Amino acid sequence: MYSKQIQIIFENDNLLVINKPAGLVVNRAQTHHEDTIQDWFVEYLGQDFFTESFINNSRQHWQLLVPHDFTDQFGTPEEIWLNRQGMVHRLDKETSGALLLAKNPGALVNLLAQFKQKQIAKEYLALCHGRFALDTGKINAPLARARNNRLRFAISATGKKAETAYEVIQRYWEFDWTTFNNKILKNNPVLSEKQQSKILKKGPQLYQSGFSLVRAKPQTGRTHQIRVHFASMQHPLLADKIYSGKKRQALDRLWCPRHFLHAASIAFFLPTGPVWQKRQLVEVPLTTDLQAAMSLLE
Repeated sequence: MYSKQIQIIFENDNLLVINKPAGLVVNRAQTHHEDTIQDWFVEYLGQDFFTESFINNSRQHWQLLVPHDFTDQFGTPEEIWLNRQGMVHRLDKETSGALLLAKNPGALVNLLAQFKQKQIAKEYLALCHGRFALDTGKINAPLARARNNRLRFAISATGKKAETAYEVIQRYWEFDWTTFNNKILKNNPVLSEKQQSKILKKGPQLYQSGFSLVRAKPQTGRTHQIRVHFASMQHPLLADKIYSGKKRQALDRLWCPRHFLHAASIAFFLPTGPVWQKRQLVEVPLTTDLQAAMSLLE
């Protein structure tokens, strides 16, 4: 039985949007043995939804949602449904926020078509190191897996197209070292007084460039796209284990438990038929752990 509770932000007969918690993987994998969003969704709908009898009996309902120009190049709606089990897209394990799930084969291929035709808009909140020079901008740099580390992605001329628009919401010039010391460092059971003193001495140098809270609007959906694009500008995400410097991310993790990236909203057309008509915007508030991290910025 699935052990974690998931908050549903929006739901109708064909889809739902959840607030994905940080720390959960979206899709099942042979190398991953913990609970996933996919496990939760199968339990939420019920195993019967993923049987041939259900698919056939409900065909009259969901078939109306299949786009007119749908082709079976990647499988029939039934095959795609059984393969993806409602997973329309994904978020990184440590990323929280809006995740869109389909409740039947027709809604799934409808929403996948909207993604392909760039009809779905997502916005993220990211807290980055450094202060952006411009209030708005666009990063257009192709991405591919890094040659020396298959877990990393990097900008590559031979990679897939990747584009991220961004808007700076707030620049932060100072870090609250007093609160950090009194409420976080002194309560850390692992760090010795000597280590704490060293952190307070070295920390200001690591944070001398300040921070920026940024709204990111990815125009493509590459893995780690926002994280790599901002790191390429020398503005890595706060507490990013992969794309931030080792010393800096170790300090970040003392007051921010994960990389600071939250899927704040998603906008899409409600799949009520093969022709898209009504636009739906779903917003997901910033999580308490990230709000707590921001309280140390001035």
